[in-house]
Amino acid sequence: MPPSGTNIANPPSDPRLRISTLTPSGLNTLKTLYQYQSIKQKITTTGWLNVFLGAFTIWLGSFLVSRDIFAVFHLLIGCLIVGVSLWAIIAPSARVILLDSVIFAVCGIWNILIPIRYGFHSLSPIILFLGLLQLWWTFQYYKLYKDAVQMSFAKPSSEAMNLYNQIWSEIGKISDRDKKDYIELKMRGKLWRGLLLPKLAVFAAHRRKMLIVSDRANVSFIPNNSNFGSRVFQGRFTFNAIVSPAVFPRPSLERFTHWKESDQT
Repeated sequence: MPPSGTNIANPPSDPRLRISTLTPSGLNTLKTLYQYQSIKQKITTTGWLNVFLGAFTIWLGSFLVSRDIFAVFHLLIGCLIVGVSLWAIIAPSARVILLDSVIFAVCGIWNILIPIRYGFHSLSPIILFLGLLQLWWTFQYYKLYKDAVQMSFAKPSSEAMNLYNQIWSEIGKISDRDKKDYIELKMRGKLWRGLLLPKLAVFAAHRRKMLIVSDRANVSFIPNNSNFGSRVFQGRFTFNAIVSPAVFPRPSLERFTHWKESDQT
């Protein structure tokens, strides 16, 4: 049985109708895919940065290797950073994230100790900064690892990802945006388009394949400004226990408030 949980062989192109055909299992799959995509995106973004840092570490190792065999280790850990970072980009998993965290902890401590081993010279400030940056990455990767373990991070089926991508694409193409179930908002400066359905809220990021599916009871917005004459409202947006700063245009906030206060079941 396909994990998408759809009840019909040829689901409609209207995301409202498509979502209404999903089984509870299919809906639960969509709800968890946002966290998977969010963690995967972080791994990809930081992974390419880490490839650059690993290449820089290799360069430092080649600079130091002429001094003694002790510095060869610096060259090797640079290669290790590049290899594991590429592995994380190609096949992300909780195990790889933890391995990244351990490697950066070792590299960070190593780079901080290098000036002690060789004495301070022109490259010492750069090496110390690199070591501190790698220790910071250690902490970030460990937090990411805990998030991955908590959600049982694993690659979803192709059917589930196809459904996820189709609904994301269809929301972006909605033409009847004057309907009361359609809203727009910005989270962390990024535009999101949303549908307020009887029991669910579905939000699709503009230009980024990110989709949020949340039960109506698990979605809320608390504005910071109480001036109801404002054109936009900044505040705290909550969905599925995730909290993010957000900005609502006045028409979208009015629709969202009416949706939350309505007696639909």
